[in-house]
Amino acid sequence: MTPGPTPPPPSQDAFYRAPKHLDSLTPGTVIRTRQVSIPGIDRSKLAVAKTVLFVSTDINDNNIAASETLLTPAANWPGAQARPMLAVQQTYDSLGTACEPSYTLRVGGKASQDDVSVLNNLLAGGSEVVVPDYEGPTALFTIGDQEGRIVLDGIRAAESTGAGGINAATRVASFGYSGGGQATAWGAELQPSYAPGINLVGAAEGGVPADMKETLGRLDGGPNAFLAVMSLVAIGRAYPDLGLNHLLTSAGKKLVTNVATTCGDLTLRSDLEGTRLDSLVTVPSLLAYRPLQPILAALQLGQHAPSAPIYNFHGTADEIVGFAADRKLVQYYCSQNVTVDFAPIQNAKHLEAYYQGIAGVASWLIDRLNGKPAPNNCQG
Repeated sequence: MTPGPTPPPPSQDAFYRAPKHLDSLTPGTVIRTRQVSIPGIDRSKLAVAKTVLFVSTDINDNNIAASETLLTPAANWPGAQARPMLAVQQTYDSLGTACEPSYTLRVGGKASQDDVSVLNNLLAGGSEVVVPDYEGPTALFTIGDQEGRIVLDGIRAAESTGAGGINAATRVASFGYSGGGQATAWGAELQPSYAPGINLVGAAEGGVPADMKETLGRLDGGPNAFLAVMSLVAIGRAYPDLGLNHLLTSAGKKLVTNVATTCGDLTLRSDLEGTRLDSLVTVPSLLAYRPLQPILAALQLGQHAPSAPIYNFHGTADEIVGFAADRKLVQYYCSQNVTVDFAPIQNAKHLEAYYQGIAGVASWLIDRLNGKPAPNNCQG
């Protein structure tokens, strides 16, 4: 079969355009849907794939138009209860909408091969799957509060479509690693207050950057400094009152312009290796800059107790996202009587922890979707 034309990126695709009456709509409302084709998805496992545009809110409670991919499996759910849904927060570190899963899944290529393999396995199990573009329409990388809202509103929007028989009572589990783990964790923390009607039965989060100040300090000047630079750009977008542009040197302004729509790929990692944030700004110590402190505090997890059980896994030798900060997050959850299954991956670095921990995640998620009681190993 001859492949069709490459879809236009979201910035050039009218489907993603917010309607004029956006402000009058309720978060979780579906704006529009369309059926799409995803290269690599096993056709015997997928009944239909749709892109969904829906209403969510930003960190200032303003309505935004967010997007997601909704996958209905061909297989029936084998469990005794009705078909559940799994929200999958893919890792797509980016500052541009052309990196969103709803686009990259459709155009294929290396960026989506691993993701498609995971989705095939999930669809084979018979659960509905939703993959949100959780960074939102302005690609706010690492802005967890907004990411969590989009995850939750994406679940509500998916349920309202009725795809695969799902509805507001559907059992929902959530999963993500690294940047996706951050979105997953924020969704779990915000769910009791922001979307209490969602029947969230579990959230599996791995490699979670729980403390953004600690994470930025760890990344600064190192081999993965590109992630710190990208986060700085996103913070400037999300919090314009910070006046980031006024803090940047001429070199800093040039760099920010150069990375403004990038995906966090290996080329960027190489180009920005060793970059120090302080070399981009006119203030002597950016991470100690007083106006930045309340922003970094707002981006810290561990401020709200989830009501759903949590599976948390993290490499004890993680070189990108510190293990100690994640352990502190788990201790906070335990202090709030949250059911937590804490699964440290001994001596594993960031990517190693994902591949070594994914089997445990899968079995934990299946048990939650089947209604089994969640284990709790909160012991400090």
